[in-house]
Amino acid sequence: MPSSEGSYRELEKKLKDGLTSISADIVDKYGNLTVALNINATAKLIFDRLENLDDLAELSARDLETLIEQTEKENPEMLAEIKTQARSCENLLEFLRSMKNVEEQLVIMRSKTTNRIEWGNSILACKDFLNETNALLEGIQCEGFDMSVPLKHFAAEYSVLSYNCRYQLSADYDRVMNIPKLSKKQGSDKSNVSFTVYSTTTEEQKSFNETLTAMNMIGQLPERVDAWKSVILDVFCEAIISSRDGSGAFFVDKPIPDQTRFSINQKPRGKKDKTMDVEKVLESMKSFFTELSAVLQTQELLDACGRNFISMIGTAIQPQLISMILKDVIAIAAPVTETADEDQDMFIRLLQLGESFVDTMKTLGFFSPNAKLLFDLDTDTIFVTRRCFAIVSKANKLINETYDKLVTVGAEDSVVNDIDLLARAHTHAEKYAKEYKDDLARLWSHNEESQFPSYFAFQKCTVSASTISFVNLLRDCMKAAYACEDEGARAKLALTAENIVRLYVIQSPRKHADLFSSIPNMAAIFYNNCHYISHCIMIMSFECSGNNQKTLLEPLLVDSVIRLRNVAADCMEKTLTRCRREMSAYLEDHSIFEHLPASFKTTKNTFSAAEEMSEAADIMIPREEPKLIKCLAACLLHIRLIAKNLREPLTEVVYCKVIGSLVSFLLDSLVRHVVTTSDFRENDANVMADVFKRLLEVVANIVSYKNQSKVTDFCAREYFRLNEIVFVLGNRMQDIEQRWFNAKGPMAEHLTRSEVVGLIKALFSDSQHRNDLISRL
Repeated sequence: MPSSEGSYRELEKKLKDGLTSISADIVDKYGNLTVALNINATAKLIFDRLENLDDLAELSARDLETLIEQTEKENPEMLAEIKTQARSCENLLEFLRSMKNVEEQLVIMRSKTTNRIEWGNSILACKDFLNETNALLEGIQCEGFDMSVPLKHFAAEYSVLSYNCRYQLSADYDRVMNIPKLSKKQGSDKSNVSFTVYSTTTEEQKSFNETLTAMNMIGQLPERVDAWKSVILDVFCEAIISSRDGSGAFFVDKPIPDQTRFSINQKPRGKKDKTMDVEKVLESMKSFFTELSAVLQTQELLDACGRNFISMIGTAIQPQLISMILKDVIAIAAPVTETADEDQDMFIRLLQLGESFVDTMKTLGFFSPNAKLLFDLDTDTIFVTRRCFAIVSKANKLINETYDKLVTVGAEDSVVNDIDLLARAHTHAEKYAKEYKDDLARLWSHNEESQFPSYFAFQKCTVSASTISFVNLLRDCMKAAYACEDEGARAKLALTAENIVRLYVIQSPRKHADLFSSIPNMAAIFYNNCHYISHCIMIMSFECSGNNQKTLLEPLLVDSVIRLRNVAADCMEKTLTRCRREMSAYLEDHSIFEHLPASFKTTKNTFSAAEEMSEAADIMIPREEPKLIKCLAACLLHIRLIAKNLREPLTEVVYCKVIGSLVSFLLDSLVRHVVTTSDFRENDANVMADVFKRLLEVVANIVSYKNQSKVTDFCAREYFRLNEIVFVLGNRMQDIEQRWFNAKGPMAEHLTRSEVVGLIKALFSDSQHRNDLISRL
């Protein structure tokens, strides 16, 4: 058995000695670059030595396998040690064979072969063998044998030879196809770009096809195809589209007989406002790709895929080129419209021209057989989508328009016959009158005076002209939805109607925010716009009727009407808040209510507007008025200015509510000051009673509806509270007790007991009579 162990040790020693010797040759050849060596001969010598050592090891391994079988039978205890030595030899042998494979591929890469496919195969194979050898190196290093140095030289040699082969393949490619690399920077000049393709003989063409195949194998060809894609799409197709009619966008010439050059025409491009001629543009593209196909038709790959070079270029350009035709050619030539269907025939015709171009590209080999201009989309669906897009685009334009053109809409209560659809609305009201009885009858009534508008009539007010157009657009969209037979298209149009109202609610307050905050009149116009759109949505049930009326209109009614009214109220409330804040600045100083002039009396002209001043005022001696009068006059002037601006655009009801809100704030501010004051001078109380009484007379004329004062309707609480406070300030305790009348008199309706008690304590000095009165309240 020792003979088996000795045989393995002898084999291992031969392998290590052989690899060490070969390693020295490799270092001399690749590392030391010994000039005396014949490189090709040395390379052949290294490969032969590796092959001879491999053959010797293989013969020895066969003999040793027989010895292992005998050892297993005769001396099993030595088997494990012998197998360990056997595995060591096997690792060395496997590493040896891997090195032989690397050197074999390096020899091929170094050779002057004319078959470029061999280069491609060798580059890929040598890389794989190098990775395999590096993986095996770790196994033999564990046994104390280092072969890392020759492997590093192998890797360096592979890098050099691979670069040389790739460079040679690129040079062969550039001799036939001169394609420039475009700058990726936006705005770079592409007007002088051209590319050239050279003609080749049959033998040269075969060699070039081998070059293309090798470049595709090692990953060089995709980069060249990207260069083709950039030149074709970003230069030539873009130039043809920019010309708008395809005329003179490019030219093809032959500077020499075996050279074909494609160049961009340096003439000015078509203007953007020039009409897009789809047919001529696509014909120009067909001409370009036909010329290109003629010079590339002989280029093909010789590997297993069997594709030609034209199909590789087509695969790269197909998706983007189809997108360019749809977006930059057809979509521009057939602008979308929001109403009617007259452009549908034109749109379909343009799509047919596009499909014809796609068929031509299939014939030329650039597009795959299953390529389509619109893939699986239906033209009717596309048209409805285009129409919805146009509706939203026009709605957005109308929303962003300024309120420079105003229109009066609605009807006076006395002109009922002017209301459209009156007869149908009246019939509708009568139909449900039995169910809702007097409630609906009261809302429908035009004969008796009421502060509520008719349910179906829209009161006279001013809206912007853009809102009228917006409502017409919304109405046309809903009518189209009712008339549409296709369920999907009907749902799209109905959803579009709902979306443009949402767009109005969201976009309009943001777009005109500065206008609304600085000009109250514009805020009032927006308030009217929202309610006018809301009103028109509600009466659409009479204008647009059909089997799907509830399904289509209910979402619009439920969602949009509430949104419109909320945003209108929010805008108006912000305007009123700013007005209240400005009035608060005049009333925040409590000293204006103290130390008033003795025996001061207001006149008829106190708090009167400038145009209401009597002629006698011109001859009266001017007198210095207390600061309280000036502050209240300033507040009233502010309210009058707001009223003057809002009287014309708003309906009378809304106008009264808005002005009533401001008057209520003014009166409530005075009430809160009086009831929170703990002590009054007698003169101050008498003067304030007179001033407040005059103020109540003036505000009664400001808040008017149908030329009648409605101050008690729109700000009743604050008006009557201040009126009762005037009574308390200017009368005796006995009169106050009688008006209170055990909490059953008119004073008890508007003032609380604590407020009355506080006023009595502030006005009258402490006495038994005052205490008895307070106890009786």
